[in-house]
Formats: sequence, C-alpha cells, structure tokens
Amino acid sequence: MATCSKCAGTVLLEDQMACATCDRIFHFACAGMIEANFRKLSKINKTNWKCPVCKNSIQPQAGVEDRLEALFANMKKEMKEDSLSLRKEMKDEAESTRRDFGALIAGLSSKIDNCLEKYDVLSSQVVSLKGDMDSRFKNLEKRITDLESSDRASLAPAPRGRDLEMVAAELEERRRRASNIIVYDFPESTLTNSMAILADDLSRVKQSLDQLRPHFSGLVQRISRIGRASASGGEKPRPIMVVFDSPATATNVLVANRSSQPPVFSAASDRTHAQRDYLRSLREELRRINEEGNSNHTIKYIGGVPSIVPSTEVSRDVPGAIASHPNFNVLLVGDYNTPNADWDMWNMDAPLRHLSPRELSIWEPMRLHQLRQYNNIPNASSNYIDLVLTDLASPAVRPAVPMLDIDPAHPPIVLSFKVSPAMSNDFYAPAQFVFNFKRGNYDGMKEFFQSQDWEFTSTQPLEEAVDEFYRIVDDGINRFVPRTRSFDSSFPKWFSSDLIALIKSKRLAHSRYKISGTSIDYDLFSSLRRDCKTLSKRNYASYVDSVQSSVGNNIKEFWNFVNYRDGLNALPDCMSLNGGLTSSPKETADLFASFFSSVYEDPVHYDPVYPTSDVVSISSFVLSVDEVLQALKALNPDKGMGPDGVPPCLLRSCADVLAVPLAAIFNKSLNAGSFPLKWKDSYVTPIFKSGCKTLVSNYRAVCTISSIPKSFEKLVVGRLSPIFVNVIAPEQHGFIKGRSTTTNLVEFTDFVFSGFDSGKQVDVVSVDFAKAFDRVSHKHITALLQSMGVYGPILSWIESYLSDRRQFVRFKNVVSEPYRASSGIPQGSNIGPLLFVIMINSVTSIPRPEGVELLMFADDLKIFGVVSSEDDYMGIQTFLDSLQGWCLANCLHLNPAKCTAASFSRSSRLLSFPYRIGGGVLDRPASIRDLGVFMDAKLTFSHHIDAIVSKALRALGFLKRCTRDFTSMEAIVLLYKSLVRPILEYSSVVWSPYYQVHKERLERVQRRFLRYLNFKMHIPLEELDIVELAARSGL
Repeated sequence: MATCSKCAGTVLLEDQMACATCDRIFHFACAGMIEANFRKLSKINKTNWKCPVCKNSIQPQAGVEDRLEALFANMKKEMKEDSLSLRKEMKDEAESTRRDFGALIAGLSSKIDNCLEKYDVLSSQVVSLKGDMDSRFKNLEKRITDLESSDRASLAPAPRGRDLEMVAAELEERRRRASNIIVYDFPESTLTNSMAILADDLSRVKQSLDQLRPHFSGLVQRISRIGRASASGGEKPRPIMVVFDSPATATNVLVANRSSQPPVFSAASDRTHAQRDYLRSLREELRRINEEGNSNHTIKYIGGVPSIVPSTEVSRDVPGAIASHPNFNVLLVGDYNTPNADWDMWNMDAPLRHLSPRELSIWEPMRLHQLRQYNNIPNASSNYIDLVLTDLASPAVRPAVPMLDIDPAHPPIVLSFKVSPAMSNDFYAPAQFVFNFKRGNYDGMKEFFQSQDWEFTSTQPLEEAVDEFYRIVDDGINRFVPRTRSFDSSFPKWFSSDLIALIKSKRLAHSRYKISGTSIDYDLFSSLRRDCKTLSKRNYASYVDSVQSSVGNNIKEFWNFVNYRDGLNALPDCMSLNGGLTSSPKETADLFASFFSSVYEDPVHYDPVYPTSDVVSISSFVLSVDEVLQALKALNPDKGMGPDGVPPCLLRSCADVLAVPLAAIFNKSLNAGSFPLKWKDSYVTPIFKSGCKTLVSNYRAVCTISSIPKSFEKLVVGRLSPIFVNVIAPEQHGFIKGRSTTTNLVEFTDFVFSGFDSGKQVDVVSVDFAKAFDRVSHKHITALLQSMGVYGPILSWIESYLSDRRQFVRFKNVVSEPYRASSGIPQGSNIGPLLFVIMINSVTSIPRPEGVELLMFADDLKIFGVVSSEDDYMGIQTFLDSLQGWCLANCLHLNPAKCTAASFSRSSRLLSFPYRIGGGVLDRPASIRDLGVFMDAKLTFSHHIDAIVSKALRALGFLKRCTRDFTSMEAIVLLYKSLVRPILEYSSVVWSPYYQVHKERLERVQRRFLRYLNFKMHIPLEELDIVELAARSGL
C-alpha cells in the first residue's frame, strides 16, 4: 500500500500512477486523469509517465543538481572552445585585412604622389594659360577704353559703357560672318521663278570661282542676294553673299582673287555693322583732311605689298642703337615689307646678288650684328613681311590664337625667348664689378696685414672682434685685389681679344664687299676671314690644352669645360611648387627657400634626459697658432668663397700673417662657449636630381660654408675625434677612420656566407631614416653629449654652433630671403658628421634579442640574423618594434616606404616572414641595393654586374664625347681612371665574379677604352700601360 503524494490518501496498486522522474505516487484522479483514460494506458505509457511538477521542471528531484552541473560545465567548455576558435578566425581575418589595407594605402600613396606631381605640372600650365587669357582680356579692355574716348565708330566690339554683352555679341557676329564673302556686280537674273534665279546665281558664282581654283566651287555652302530687288529694275545689281565651309576658305578665295591680274570679280569680306560704320568714319576723316589741305596726314589703301619703311632710318638708327648698347642682345620686330627676300639663304650666309637698296638696308645690319630672321609664319600671300631679327639663341615663333579677326597680310604671332633680367634684393645685389683674386698682390697684402694692430682680438668682445677682423680683411682686398667687370660675352670663352677684334674687322670688310662688289674689297675680306680661322683654331687649341693640363690638379676646369660646351648650367626660368608658379630669379630663389626650409623640424620644448655614462671628460681646450697656420695652408685655393666674401686662395697666401689673429679669435670663441653669428651663414645651391626640371621638389640642397669657420670646425674635430673614437660602436662604419662602405659590406656578406655554409637562411631588414641629417634635434644632441661627459664651454660652444644658423638659396646671381635651420646637422660642415654619428650611435643601446645583428653606415641601418623558425623572425621583429620607440624618444622618423626586407639562402624554398614597421608589411624586392651593391637571394651578384657594366659604358661614352678634341693621352687615361674604372672596381672584394662570362663583360669595357685610345692616339695596344681589371682587383 502506498500513500498519494498529493492527497496523502492510501493508493491501491491498480489505481496508482508512479512518476518516472521523481518516483512519487499519485491517485490517477490526483494526477489529473479520468478513469476511462487511465484504464486505456498501456504499461509502457504508465512506466514513462511524469508528474506535472517534473514535467515542467519546477521541482528538482534528488541527484538533478549533479546532472545540471555537469550539463553546464559541458556547455561552458563548448562555448569557450567556440569563443577561442572565433577569436582566432577574427584575428586572422583582421591581420589579413591590415596587410591588404597596408598594401592598399601604399599603392594609394604612390598614386597620390604621382597625381600631385601631375597636378604641379598641370597647375603651372593652367597658371600660364590663365596669365595668357588675363593678358588678352586686359588688352581687350584697353582697346574698349580707348575707343570710348574716341569720337568715331569702331571696328572693335561695343564699348564697355554700352554693355559688355554687346562685345560678346559683336565677336560672335564676326565669327559667324568669317566664312562669308560679298561679291559685287553679278547681273540680276531675268528669270521669274525664285528657285531658278537662285540656281542661276549659284552657277555663275561657281564658274567664277573655278577660274580662281577648281576646288573653290565645291566648298560653297549656299548663296543669297543681299537687300530687296529694285521694283524699277535699277542698273546696279544687288551683291551676293557666298557662304563657304570655313573662314580659311573665305580668306583663301579673297587672297587668290586679289592675286589675279585683273581680279576675276569684285569681292570683300562680310563685315558687321560696326565694321562698316568704322570704314565710313575713316573715309569721312580722309575727305576732311584732304579738304583742309593737310598734306602731312595720309590714309591710303595700297594694293599688294606696300613699301613704307624708310631705308635711311633703318641704315642709320638701328646700327646706332645697337652700338650704344654693345653688351645687350638685339631684338628687332616689325613690318619690313621685303616680300622677295629669301630668308633661308640670308640666315645661312649664302652669297647674295642683286639686292635692292631696301634689302641692303636690312641685310647689312643683320650681317654686321649677327642677326637672324626667325619668323616662319607666312601671310595669306605666302610672304614674310613681319620680321623677327635677333641675336638671341633660337627664339620660338608660333601662330597666335586671336580673339578678333586677323589681317590676312599680317597674321599675329607669339614670340618667346629667354632673358636674364637683372635682379636685386636687400641682402645681395649683383655688383658692376668683381674682384679678380687670381691677380691679387698678396705680397703687398701681407705687408698691409703685418702693419695692423691685432690687439683687438684679445681685448674686444667676440662678435666685435670678428667684425673688426673682416673690416681689415675687406680693406686689404679693396687695396690689393684688382677689380674687373663681369659680363657675358657673345663670343666663345676661348676667343682672345685679338681674335674678337679681327672678327669685327672681318664683318666690316664683308659688309663693304657686299655693297661695292669689287675684287679689292673681296680680297681684303678673304684675307681677314683666313686670319680669323687660323687664330680661332690656335685659340681653341690653347684653351683645350689648358683644360687637359689641369685634369691632374684641378678637375673643376674639366667640368667647367663640359658644362660650357653642353650648356648644362642652364636652369628653367619658370619653376613651380604645389601650384605656385614663378618667373623671376628672386621669386624662384624664395620658392626654393620655402621648400628647403620645410624639411626642418621645430625645436622641442623640453629638455631630453639620457642616462649618465661619463665615457669621456672634456670641457675646453686651446688651439695653437701652428695648428691654425697648418689649417690655412691646407686650404684648396681653387675652391669658391662663402658668404663672408673671403676666398681660400687669400687665406692660404696670407696664412703666415692671419694665423695669429685667427687663433686668438678661435680660442676666444671656445672659451666663451659661443660661435660667431657671421660664421653661421651659408649659401644653398639647388642641384637637380631627376624628373621635371621645372618642379622645385626635384632639386636637393647643397650648402657652401665660408672657409674660415670651416677651418675652425676642422681644428675642433681634430681634437674631439680621438676622444670619441672609442665610444663609437664597432657596428658603425660611417665617418670613422679605417672603416668604409666596403668594410660594412664585407662583414655582412661574410655573415651571410657563414649562414650558407651551415645551410641556414639569413634575413635582413634595411631601415631608412626620413631625412635624419636634417631633422635630428639640437637639444637631443647636446643632452646626449652632456650625458657622455662633455660639459663646460665646449658643450656651450657646440650648442651655439648648432643654433640660429641662417641659410640663403643662391639662384642665378640672386639670393633668397634667409631662413633658419631649426634642426639637423649643418650640411657641408666638418663637425657635423661626428655629431651625427654620436647621435645615431645610441641605436646600439637598444636591447637586442639573441641572434639579431646590426650594421650601420651613418644613418643606413640594416638588421639581420639567421632565421630558421618563427622565434628567430620574432627576434628581428621585436628589435624593429624597439627601434620605433627609440626613434620616438629621439625625435627621428622612419620611412617605411623605403624600408625593405630580404632573405638570403642557397635553398629555393625560402621562409618568408612578414616584417612590419608602423603596421605595414615591408616590401621584398627580388634584389636589394645595399650601399651601392645589388644583392640577390643567392648572392650571385649578376644583377650588380649588369648594372655597373651599363653604367660604366655610359660613362665611357661620356668620356669619348668630352675628349674628342683632347690630344694628351695622359689626360684621357687619367679621366678614364677617374670616371670609368672606379665604377667597375667599387667594392669588388665583395662581389668579385667567379663566372668567366661575368669577368669577360667587365674586361670588355676597358678593352673598348683601349681601342678608342689606340685609334685616337695611334699607339699600339701593347704599348698602353694599363693593367687588366682582373690583375688589378683580383677578379
């Protein structure tokens, strides 16, 4: 007997329902069933029955907690696994997206750079076009203004006072009528049908046109009679308007008709009402002038080609004007009315016969002053009436695009030529003279300096002492250095004064012979011409000999010879940057200054702190007079002078006298911890790199520092270098005595070959710092030096040396406004490289994971190591991440676009790991160029040999072109050894070829030179003492 769990009553066995889950027993009625349904339940259904509580999971039974806990643990485990799997998938997807995004950004950056460059070019063109349109609009406005003040009608568009819209309407009307002509005196047809009349008029017009040119009639679009027909059948027929296919056809028809003798028909252009009113006003003015009897005013239409240029004025005024400006170029433009002149023959100095007096009056000044005629745009009659006579170098003449109708006899032209206007500004103005230091009286100057009292160098403050020193030196220059006028001669630089005088005599004799035609004048001219040729050859040979003889001791003369011959010094007159366009040298210099100054960083506003190392200890030192004397005597006298105006040749010649005051000033500067302001100025010269020459961004800056401060720096470096040489890490190979690019490459390739020997792969990441020399912080340099043990006056002196430096861009004899170099190492200085190496040397203090190596040459850094697993890859990547933090702390920046990764291995299956800088994956080129040497994955150097052979052949071709007139074998061989062979031998110990085919390619370059030398100098090859490359370099 059991008890019901609901009513607590006794339950018979045949009436009970037992819950399969909680085992509690119920009456079937208490379980919610009727008897009929209960009796129908099968045994299985009764066994599986659940009470309402268990069925709704409200009342847990004993043991359910354990099962639920197990269920929840299993669910938690599955959810964790799903979460980890989902996180990995999302991380992989994000990494893939970041890589793709980095590549996309790099591609977009490259495209944006290309677009910006194209934008600069288009901007300059748009600015030029805008200037041209503005000029045309201003001319149009001026013409309108002039016509407003006139009391007569005008051919020009309607005046501004009436409405500018009428101007446009007038121009449009003229354009529409430009294809029309008006023909007169064609009799009216006697037919009555209008279509038949039109066909009859068209037939007669076409017949007349066929008499001019057979094709003219086919170009007629339509015709029509102008005006109303006379009711009485008057005698004068109405004119006919003929419409052609184009304005050019209408012009050609009128020109052909005028050229016919007599004209086939009477015709004129289809003029607007304004044009007809203007012609009527001209006729009225002519009638009034004639009635008043004023014979000094004549208005007359002259058919054909008029001859109204007075020959006497040309022959008298033109030579006189030119003679009064002997150093100026000549440009004569005007209507000379010489339709029969053969300008090709005139420009070629060909023999001329039967010249009219008028032609002689033009031709003689042309020959006497070396003028040429450049207008090649014929008028409607195929003649050249408007002439462009000049001695300028190849001016460009092109047809103009007029806004108004053109005069067929005088088509408008656009003349373009290069000029060099004299420019000036507050800081520098080209003087009318220059000092000829090569002819200075330095013995007299030394005596003058010896007589001076230099006591002020010890008693006066530093800046005042420097100013007084330069005052005395400038006084000596004015006393003992002759002045010479600087001007650009139209004659070649090798012409002597005797040859120039002889050429002028020859020209005069030639002009006389052309006028007289006598044999006596011809013999005189012929003799002078022969003497000119002989002396010219002698002068040129002497000039070439001087260049040849200077190759060994002053190579600058050779480059001047090359630049003068090829005109390589010419720079564009118009330059652009970011849409800005300049045309004057002063504006261009300022634009360069703006661009060059943009690379500098603003000074930091905090004091950097470095850990104290005290590896050195120096606060001051004293320079001896003997040290200063040796530095002055070591100056190259052929170098140019800097902003202070004192050339090195003067300092070297007067070194014995100037060493004492300069030593006193140098030591005063060191003791005071101050660098003189005058010595902080430097000139900057733009040097073209590549690309479009008109873009300022395609130039780099080269600085010129005065000789005195540069010698001062050299002496300071001589004292500091031995102190810091042991501080510089062995990984640094730049600017260190005994180390070079070759030693850097040898160490790297030795490491790679060691990896090859052990069957390992070597990965290298080449890091590029973005303009590190220009952007290094001055405060960081001085703070680092202080932490190393530099203190006192010498630390203040270095801080003063770096700060407040001014630079001026020098461009075409003008200089820009000054700008400050607020960061970076002074370019061209002696102490700058040492300071930069000390600064970049702290890279070696970054903790390096095991197996990671690095090498440097100045700011060229490569990080490398053996890579055989992901752990090795992560070691290099960890160092790259630390390097980015070091750059941030030292105010330097990496340039990821120029950083590359490469792998070296003998195996064809490389492990390619994605090295990153700044979130982007680095490029992996097939070969990298490291310090001028191309390296592929297997270090075969085949790409490098291809590159240097190509470069050497170009250099050899350049040498052959430049030495065409040379006669000295020693000079040619020396140029080959200086310009060609170094290309083939640079770092040959690194890439020395082991394939015979590569060796032969290198030797062929030298054999080409030997054959050229054999042909030119007629010397057997066996007598040419030039060692093969293989024997010289051990290839």
